[in-house]
Amino acid sequence: MVPQTGITLIRHSRKFTAALIIGIIALERNLVSEKILHLPIVLIIYYVRDPRGVFNSRQKKEIAIWCRRIPTCYDPEMFCEQVKADIESYCKLKEKYPDRITILRYEDISVNPLENSRKIYSWIGIEKLPNEVEDFIKTHTNASLDKESRPRGQEKLALAYTTKRNSKETAFAWQKQLPIGLLEELQAHCKDVYQNLNYPEEWTFSNHDAIFGNEFEPSCRL
Repeated sequence: MVPQTGITLIRHSRKFTAALIIGIIALERNLVSEKILHLPIVLIIYYVRDPRGVFNSRQKKEIAIWCRRIPTCYDPEMFCEQVKADIESYCKLKEKYPDRITILRYEDISVNPLENSRKIYSWIGIEKLPNEVEDFIKTHTNASLDKESRPRGQEKLALAYTTKRNSKETAFAWQKQLPIGLLEELQAHCKDVYQNLNYPEEWTFSNHDAIFGNEFEPSCRL
C-alpha cells in the first residue's frame, strides 16, 4: 500500500541529544496506536501535503507507472477518504499523547525550511540544528532544476527522484501544472481535508508566505 501521507518515527535520547530517525512509507494506523506509541521513547511526526500537490507529483510518468496500480494512489475520492481517516486517527492520538505526536505540512517546511527544521529538532530534544543538516537544507531547497544541471540522458528521471529542489516552487507547482479535470475532482472530494488541514479551497491563491510557514493544528472537525 502506498499512503497519501508520510509518518516519521523518531527515537531519541534527551540525555545524549542523539536521535534515530526512521522514515516509514506505509504504516497502518492501528499499528501506530497499539504497537508504537506505547513505547515512551518514540515520537511521531505526521507529515502531510496538499492533495493537489500530491496528485500533481503523481502525474510524472516515472511515478504514474506504479501509482496507477493502487486505487488510493490514483483515485481522488479514495485518496481523500483515506486522508480523512488518517487525520481522525491523528486527532485521537494527539489527545491521548499530546507531547509525543505532532503534525508538519509539506508546504510549511517548503516556505520556511530552515526555521521549521529548527523547530522540529527542538521538539525532539535537540536544541541546535546540526551544521551538516543546515548545510543540506541550504543546498537542497533552493536548487536549480534546469536541464543543464541534470545528468545527460537522465533528465526526466533525475527530475522525478532528485533530492535537490527549489522547495517553494515545487510545493505550489500544481497551481500551474495540474490538469483542470483532476483539479475539479479533488475540489469535489477533498473539501473536508482542506478545511481540517487549513489549506485554501481556492486554487488560485498566491500569498504563500502569508498562509504557510508557521505552526498549526488540524481543526479535528471530521
